[in-house]
Amino acid sequence: FFRFEYIRESIFHDDAYKAIICFPEFLAIYDEHGELHDEFEDDMMQAFKWVIENVQEFYQVSREDIDRYFAEYRRRCEHLGYSLRVYYMKLCRFLMRSDGEELPRVYEQFHRARRDRISDCEACEANFDMEIALHLGDTEKALKIAAPILQGEKRCAEVPHKTYSTLAEHFLYRGDLDEAQYYAALCERWTQLKPEFLYDTGTLLEVASVMDPQHGWTMLKHTLSDYMASRNPESRLNY
Repeated sequence: FFRFEYIRESIFHDDAYKAIICFPEFLAIYDEHGELHDEFEDDMMQAFKWVIENVQEFYQVSREDIDRYFAEYRRRCEHLGYSLRVYYMKLCRFLMRSDGEELPRVYEQFHRARRDRISDCEACEANFDMEIALHLGDTEKALKIAAPILQGEKRCAEVPHKTYSTLAEHFLYRGDLDEAQYYAALCERWTQLKPEFLYDTGTLLEVASVMDPQHGWTMLKHTLSDYMASRNPESRLNY
């Protein structure tokens, strides 16, 4: 129970480093104690879901280990009767970094798979669909998908925070600076520059470096200590 809470806190309120370190021990304890399975099966699958999504952010984890994590997660989904919807969703996020040719096929599989009790919330899934549309170069479709989020109809612990950050970066690199600044301001309001959103703070600094360097300097002063404390390589790099 406490290891699960430790992993959850690390994922949502830290930089995921502690979760990545703790998870193998947590999983081994679960596997060694059959009497725990009925009570902690969902927790095990939730923790596994968080890890396969976040492990990609650590260069210390090899491609081979990531592939093994995905294969084992799929095996457990199939063995325990869970949908593969989460598996395909997290695999898509990995393929966005590593294998663009395979992405459309896996994304189609994601939408074919049913939702179940370990699926991400509807806000997270809508944000994911938006990211895929942007990745495939369809801005109009992405904004249409994101409409329920942008209108406040869907939200969660990380949405619309991540949605605004993604759109700010997208419009910045398209050269639409007013739109980039608009979404960056919304992102800053929602994230409040908290340490768990260090990656997104990096995006805000990027926009500010073009649109408002003085405000960027203020953000930098407020968040530099968070950067120094972070052990997440991807977040540190983006910052």
